[in-house]
Amino acid sequence: MTIKVIVEDRKPKGAITVHEEGAAKKVIITEVPREVIMTTEQIQGPTGLSGESIIGPQGIPGADATNFTYIHYQGTPEVEWTIVHNMNKYPTPFVEDSGGNTIIGFDTIYDDPNQMRIIHDSPFGGEVFCN
Repeated sequence: MTIKVIVEDRKPKGAITVHEEGAAKKVIITEVPREVIMTTEQIQGPTGLSGESIIGPQGIPGADATNFTYIHYQGTPEVEWTIVHNMNKYPTPFVEDSGGNTIIGFDTIYDDPNQMRIIHDSPFGGEVFCN
């Protein structure tokens, strides 16, 4: 088995010892510019009988599927933008005009957990980021 490790100081050389379930395993490190190649000797993962599964510990939970950002593009300049985000919640809007400038001072009306309206003082186009 060969493992490639990127290093910043470019100084690792020699050998280290890895202890796996009481048995010492030797890992040789050879210096290469900007990366280290680690070659292992006699390291083997667990094996099982034919058809037997080996199950490891549960990993950390991922992000909630409802925790994402919806982007609404408003190409036509309007005073009132209707955003159907289908997030099943009342997200916080972040508004930018078509030039990428952050807009503040608008009204937000939540029609239901999946739709909202944003009302501006004057018509313009841009984007709304809902999260």
